[in-house]
Amino acid sequence: MDDDVQVEPDWLHMLTRIFDDPEYAGAGGRILPASEFTPPTWLETSARNALAPLAMFDLGPVAGRLREPPFGTNMAFRREVFARYGDFRCDLGPRPGSEIRSEDTEFGMRLLQGGEHLWYEPAAVVHHKIARSRVTQHYFLNWWFDKARGDIREHGIDPGTRWYIAGIPLYLIRRLIAWTLRWLITFRSGPRFSAKLNLWVVVGAMKECREQSGRRALGVDTVRC
Repeated sequence: MDDDVQVEPDWLHMLTRIFDDPEYAGAGGRILPASEFTPPTWLETSARNALAPLAMFDLGPVAGRLREPPFGTNMAFRREVFARYGDFRCDLGPRPGSEIRSEDTEFGMRLLQGGEHLWYEPAAVVHHKIARSRVTQHYFLNWWFDKARGDIREHGIDPGTRWYIAGIPLYLIRRLIAWTLRWLITFRSGPRFSAKLNLWVVVGAMKECREQSGRRALGVDTVRC
């Protein structure tokens, strides 16, 4: 959990009671705003992960198997899975000079891909404080830029990619052109900012590809711990 959340009185019990069933290796609960929250008008919230930069995680009121990793603000795992699958990747977590924050979801995905079962418990609720500094276009752009960098570190480049320019896959350059044009010709604030977010995602992915290409040229491995 994070240090800026408030938990419901029965939070820990509800989050961990699934561990009575040996089938489950981990669990995640709902992450809701700490107070009444109204999304800004420039943000389209119809997309599934639109509020991910604010660490919101809410799959509804029905408990069941997770098909996606929970967020680190409200999750629990059995101790033994760390012995089997390793620890969190520090190259995907916050550290000096980097705001990339995907170490929690990468670990959960590692378990899911390993065949482990994770549980979604909507009754395990935490309320996450949303600082004003996060409800800005600048914050959302930077968050998605760093998320794109983390995705390249986690998943790599599409293995079917054949064409590169200066270490950058050609498909990213095509996306860069497409999202730049869409951003420039869109006038309504919500769709326009969504196009800009997608553009920043592409630029973040391009930056990480370029940096990894440079490290490979120097014979240096990608930073891991």
